[in-house]
Parts: sequence; C-alpha cells; structure tokens
Amino acid sequence: MIYLNDKTLGQCINYKLLPLIYKRIKKYNPDFKGFIIQTTCNMFLKTDYIKHIKNSNIQVVELGIETYNNNILHKLKKPQNIKIIDNAINVLKALNIKIIPNIIIGLIGENKTSYNNTLSFIKKHKKDIFLLNIYNLALYINSDLAKNIDVKNENDYNENSINKSFYSEAQKIDNMYFYNQIFKQGLKILKGV
Repeated sequence: MIYLNDKTLGQCINYKLLPLIYKRIKKYNPDFKGFIIQTTCNMFLKTDYIKHIKNSNIQVVELGIETYNNNILHKLKKPQNIKIIDNAINVLKALNIKIIPNIIIGLIGENKTSYNNTLSFIKKHKKDIFLLNIYNLALYINSDLAKNIDVKNENDYNENSINKSFYSEAQKIDNMYFYNQIFKQGLKILKGV
C-alpha cells in the first residue's frame, strides 16, 4: 500500500486521479493493494467524494477523531461531533475500508469518564481499525490553545511528554490511565486479538 501524505485528501482536486494512478502502479506491481489516505470525517461524508473513493482502491483512511466526546470537540472548535464521526465510520465500514483513528492524550477537559468514551469507541470498532495513531497533546506557539493556557515551561510544547505543567494532579492521573489503556488496545489491534 502507498500512504498519501497530503493531510486532507479531497481538499485539492487531484484526488480524482487516484483510479488512474492505481491502474498505472498495478500494471508495474500486480501485488499492489491500494492507498492509505488521511482526511476528515466531514470530507468523507460528501457524496461526490465517496464515489471517487470507491473507485480509487482506498484500503485505509486515517481520521482525526482525537476524542469521542462532543463537549471536548466543541470546546476545541472541531468541525465534527460524535454523530459525524459515527456516520463517517459507517460509510467506511460499508465500503470495507479500514480506519486509523488519530487519538490525542491530554486534551483539556478530559477525565476518566471521557477517556472511557473514547476507549468504548475504539473497542466497538476494533475489527475495523487498521492501527491507532496516538499522540500526546502538544501546544504550538501562538496557536489559539496555547494563548488560552498558562504555559510554564518548554515541556508544555513537547509532544513526547504526557504530562504538562498546566494539568491538575487529577488530570495527570487520568491521562496516565488513558495512556495505559489506549496502548493496550493498540497492541491488541496490531496483534489481531
């Protein structure tokens, strides 16, 4: 498979060339299976887009789920909610396309209950998940999120650090709980268990 790293397939019109590109690659490599793409849940629900995806030999779609919690998605001004996520997943399943959910540990407002919602989402769709992309929250200088948080040290910008200075002790505990649980789920998915 080939991973097309354009971040949001469908924003540029070139995605309509994928059927032709697939045929050319398949001619040289008869074992070629197709593409892995990244896009948004909203983009995937567009009828014209779905028609082209069906004809493009897309095998896996990476989606920025981040959290399966409406209130947190809303606070982050994300252009999706649980209903949109569910609709996109249902379309993908109907097309027999696997998913790669992008999940973020440490979003502001997350707690054990909200993390369990995301874990339930992962468990529910486990057989349809190709793998999990798991990230720690990382602030970006001058981003809206960074402007609204009391940043105390450089570690707060480090995506490799699970705990930031602005988390309460309770959120640090909940972050670690989710960290352990989500990686267990990810390993089960990779092992096919």
